[in-house]
Amino acid sequence: MSNRDGSGAGRDTDAARLRARLRVEEEAAEQIGTTLDERTTCAELSRFLCRHVCDAAAVDLLPAEPAAARPAARAAALRRVASAGLVKVLQVQFPDDGTGPPDGRPPALRALDEDRPVAATGTLKGGMSVDVLAVPLPVHGRAHGVLLALRAGGRFAEDETATVRHAARLAARHLAHARRYASVQRTAMDLQRALLAEPGRPHPNLELATRYLPSGSSALVGGDWFETVRLHYGRTLLVMGDVMGHGLDAAVDMNAYRSTLRYVASTDLPPHRVLRQLDTAVSEDEGRRPATCLLARVDPARGLAGFASAGHLPPAVFGRDGTAELVPVP
Repeated sequence: MSNRDGSGAGRDTDAARLRARLRVEEEAAEQIGTTLDERTTCAELSRFLCRHVCDAAAVDLLPAEPAAARPAARAAALRRVASAGLVKVLQVQFPDDGTGPPDGRPPALRALDEDRPVAATGTLKGGMSVDVLAVPLPVHGRAHGVLLALRAGGRFAEDETATVRHAARLAARHLAHARRYASVQRTAMDLQRALLAEPGRPHPNLELATRYLPSGSSALVGGDWFETVRLHYGRTLLVMGDVMGHGLDAAVDMNAYRSTLRYVASTDLPPHRVLRQLDTAVSEDEGRRPATCLLARVDPARGLAGFASAGHLPPAVFGRDGTAELVPVP
């Protein structure tokens, strides 16, 4: 009877440990990677491990540039990571008895170089013993960095080491997503800048300032555009348009609208006739998306401005006293 009770208690203990570990892993999934920001993900990983496993934790990231993948550049990056690691910062000393890093290499460098977790025991400057666990952060064969976890006065248990590795793998996935997202953002903004080239120079008698800002982070490339066209007798045509929708298709249509308008506007027609000619030209292609457009023909010498709109928002005029009013445009 006592044996049966003992085995049952053991099973209960194992089940309780398993449930506790599952709860910790669920908490890791909820608390690590809440944003697409690298620094935030690293901070969340460190905070999580310090709450559950270790006394101190830090993440050293490798550069995201493709050059870091080349052998020479990667070796240099590994050395930089090792020299800036938490173990180095805390001045951990390792004994020369086979338990510390061979050849004086820090655990961070060994973990990245050998692509596996590395455990080592050392002492802090004051003589306190510390257990160091270095875990690489690889995704699809590429190392994004290394996680360093330190505990004073005791080794990491097997379950704790498994928790650290699970959290590291989870964070590595989110770091990979964050870097891909950042790369897509850079590409999208470069494309938008290339398509949304600087507008033409107005006449010297007109001062012009422009700025483009995306309305949100979901779609960085779209169909918004602006342009200036020099006309005769010191007049300048100011243009603002918006193609329906977002993404590359809208950007391509925007470029086509813009090129057509430059050609039509060069004929020096009145603004409403420019819009009519533009509408006729683009309507021949049924694949084009609808667009709105606002024209303002400015004549500073005479103090006149004429407007024409094709469904666009009206312009705002700001006075010297800072007040603003919308201009009614037919």
